[in-house]
Amino acid sequence: MGWKDVDFFELEATWFSEELHKVILPLFEEGDERLARWEEERKELLNRTLLEAKDDEAEMQTAHALADLEDSHITQRGQVLGAAALHYLYATLKTRLKELERYFDKTHPGAPVRYKGKSELERLRNEYAQRLAVDFEKSPLFQSIVELALARNAGIHLSVETMTEYVEKVKSPRFCKGREFYVGREGFLEIFSETDRFFRWVVESLIPIRRAAAGAKHTL
Repeated sequence: MGWKDVDFFELEATWFSEELHKVILPLFEEGDERLARWEEERKELLNRTLLEAKDDEAEMQTAHALADLEDSHITQRGQVLGAAALHYLYATLKTRLKELERYFDKTHPGAPVRYKGKSELERLRNEYAQRLAVDFEKSPLFQSIVELALARNAGIHLSVETMTEYVEKVKSPRFCKGREFYVGREGFLEIFSETDRFFRWVVESLIPIRRAAAGAKHTL
């Protein structure tokens, strides 16, 4: 048995997981730790300036105002970090799903026109269902992928429209505080794991089709 006998398709889930854990996760965790340090520094500065102000009402108000300003900056940094993390998680998933389809270009060619759907995720779902008989809806993890796509849009665009769409379409949205976009560590780790497992589910669903196609080729 040589390298030509190895079907790299069955390694796709491992490669995907490795990319998530070695590229996206370390950067998010590093950023999240830095945000926590910034928050501690903000609190320390506020306490120190209040102590120095003693009973001077004007200086105390200035200290609180500066602390509030830094708090808003930390919030914005968190939104940028969260938006980037969700964007690259979703982009990596989308790219890899498209790459999986290329393995089937000869045995299960795609339609000559673009598949229907209001979003790229919907078009991918329809293409997998029509070309490969793999229904994303059968995975209990697919709703997490829907949330990932919507939350990613809300974070990237930071508009009232995208945030409203997100909170209205997701039953229990994880990436908001009130009506503001927010990606906490726990929520990100959850959807990170769910995305990893969803892609593995897709690969495992396609393996029998891949093997059947390979078997048919060898019998010709």
